[in-house]
Formats: sequence, C-alpha cells, structure tokens
Amino acid sequence: MYSEDTPNVATMLNAAGYHTGLIGKLHVNPESAFPFDYRGVPTSNFNREHGAEDYRDAAKEFWDESDDRPWFFSVNFPDAYLPFIRKTGGRSATPQTGDDVEMLPWVGADSLRLREVMADYYNCMARLDDWVEMLLEEFERTGQAENTMIIYFGDHGAQFPRGKCTVFEAGLRVPLIVKWPGHMQPGSVREELASTLDIVPTIVAATGIKSPPNLTGRPLQPLLNGETPDAWRKYVFAMTTGSFPRACFVQQSVRDDRYHLIYSPRPGTRNYQAEAYLDPNH
Repeated sequence: MYSEDTPNVATMLNAAGYHTGLIGKLHVNPESAFPFDYRGVPTSNFNREHGAEDYRDAAKEFWDESDDRPWFFSVNFPDAYLPFIRKTGGRSATPQTGDDVEMLPWVGADSLRLREVMADYYNCMARLDDWVEMLLEEFERTGQAENTMIIYFGDHGAQFPRGKCTVFEAGLRVPLIVKWPGHMQPGSVREELASTLDIVPTIVAATGIKSPPNLTGRPLQPLLNGETPDAWRKYVFAMTTGSFPRACFVQQSVRDDRYHLIYSPRPGTRNYQAEAYLDPNH
C-alpha cells in the first residue's frame, strides 16, 4: 500500500517539468500514486509474453515523445523472477543445463533437479544481459547518452532459499552500477555501505529538484566523485516479513563493513517461507 500524498520519484519529477516513463512492473497499490506520463508493457511479464523487442519499441516511443524535455525513465525487466524459463524468443541460443552448473552454496542443498533450476536462472541472467544491451544500443541512437545518468540495480537477491524474501546476505546484497559521463570516474569500485534507499536522493541531487522533508537515504554523489566522506553510514538495517502472507517469516538484521547480525524474533515456529519453496510450482 502506498499513500498518494507521499512524494515519490514520479510526482517530484513531474512537478519539475520532467517527462516520466515506466516499462514493466509497478508493484504498488494504488498504481495511481505513481503517475508516470508514459507506461509501456504495463505488466510484470513474468511469463515472458512480451519479448525484448517490445521493451525496445516502448523505449523508443518514450524517447521520441520526450522531445526536448528532460526525462526520467524506469525499465523493469522480468528475467530475474520465477518462472526461470530456459529459452524464449530465441534466447538463450545455447542454454546451460544442470550438468553445466554448480548449486549456489548458500542454498544448502544440491541435486540434479536443483541444478536444472540453477541453470535456468543463469539462462535468464544471460537473457537479461542481452535485453539490457539492446536497450542501451537503442538509447545510444538518441544522442543523449553523454547527458544521462544510468543506474542499474536489483531489488533483491536471487530467488532461492536464503535469498529473496530474507535478510541473509544473498537476499540483501544486490548489484548497483552507475554510469554518469563527465561526473564520475569510469570503472571505479566503492566498498562503502550503500542502499537502494539512496537512489531517490541521488536522483534528487542530480536533477537539482527540491528534496521533500525527511527523505530517507543519502545521495551517492560523494562516492561517485571519488570522495571519502567522514560521516558516511556505518550500518545498514533491514527487515522482511517474508514478502507475501503464505511465505510469512519475520526477520530483522543490521550489518556493518565486517559483521552481519540476523534476528528472527519467532524461532521454532512454523516457517512459511521454507514451505513456499517446497511448493513444486515455486
């Protein structure tokens, strides 16, 4: 649930004259709380009914209608999510099988059936790479690549036990890659603790719009600029309820640059999260 009077990236940038767009999943209720000017592929597309070309064509349509206005564009791809489909739309051309991979060690179990699922997850990741590459190639044709900040990130870890829906390291540690020509050193790697909560403050700082009061998170610009801030955060906190009712398992955690403390306040009770993963459809 999302309160419609709470500022968000769409409402703030719309008010500042930006043309805003979204492709793919919008996981809020009501969706009207995020009034993007443009919507393309308005579905999660978990079953991959829409191929990469649909995303490319929608992106081109958005950029064409932006004219000379500044814009914000969010593209949410489906391939990190279940079902892990081995091949769709001609991709991956040479998919991996269970004989080609090893199980992620933090899952804590191994079998050929699980490795087949693992292989299909990697096939999905390879397809995701293709989709991102195609989108960036289309974007290059707009001539705006040198004047745009690109942020690539995952919203949670891999969808395996002790990954997504948990506060274990594999659930919380996600990719975060930023490209911003002329504003940061290409190829630099930072070890500081960052959070997806930092993305909106980073956008606010980059665009120069007025920040709403009590905005959570920190602009990443000091890290992107190669600075070493004296007062950067020392801790990252997290909580999960298990993501959806039939997978309810409450956890809380705090980590610093060395340790990760995990607290499960109801030990010894029914673990709906584990049961969800035992479902053959999951």
